[in-house]
Amino acid sequence: NVGGEHFTIEGKCSDAQSGITSLTIEYTDSNGNPGVYDLLQNKCLAPDGTWSVTSDKLIELGGSYQRIIVKASDSFGNISQSSVYVKVDDNSPQVVSVSIDEPGGYYSENKVLHFSVTMNREIEIKGNKESIYLELNCKGKSISDVTTIPKAVYDGFEEEKILKFKYTVQSGDKAEPLDYLSESSLKMDDETKIFGKALGEGVSSVPAVLKLSEPGKAGSLSSRGVFIDTEKPVVNKISADVGQGAYTVDKEIRITAQFNEIINGRA
Repeated sequence: NVGGEHFTIEGKCSDAQSGITSLTIEYTDSNGNPGVYDLLQNKCLAPDGTWSVTSDKLIELGGSYQRIIVKASDSFGNISQSSVYVKVDDNSPQVVSVSIDEPGGYYSENKVLHFSVTMNREIEIKGNKESIYLELNCKGKSISDVTTIPKAVYDGFEEEKILKFKYTVQSGDKAEPLDYLSESSLKMDDETKIFGKALGEGVSSVPAVLKLSEPGKAGSLSSRGVFIDTEKPVVNKISADVGQGAYTVDKEIRITAQFNEIINGRA
């Protein structure tokens, strides 16, 4: 496939001992021009007559369906050729949106937030799904000062193209508003890969492009209007609408408590 995980083309010359003088692969590039890859010149032929080459060596291999022709000739002038058809999938899955299920507003410690990363086509996950995570920027400080980057962990897979994540707000978290850390915040371990769902039998899968929108810009998580504040409000001042003195029964006195931040009053 084009631009990603490569397939291998391999074969064997049945009479290699007679002296192979030419062994090439012919194909068509993405501009419709003929291309030739010399297997002998690139030392792809083994002493036992076997040979192999990965598709990335065929420069700009293109086309939805591709006929690849292998031609060989020996020292006696005998010429032979064989061909194989492959389907090339160069439509890499891409992230179209990152969203949060909870409505905009303020959230505090122990609240579980749920995220969705939606791709533009169906995908397949090869490896450990549980290793996939989304890095968040919710420590209220420069990332260079953060010892542990908060991670929303894998929480499911829906409609074959939506990755689900969850994050429990921790003590000390702060975000105004909440966003992911960077354009490369969707990550996983080295053994796990995300590919486009194969278009049919014998079609190689193309790796997904996991780049996110720039944090703080349109399309990023910050546009969802979710804020995190785990600091407990502090009373700065208490005052009354009367001065010092003695007051009798039924005298109404209004007492005001001033906090260091906006609070939500609850019964």
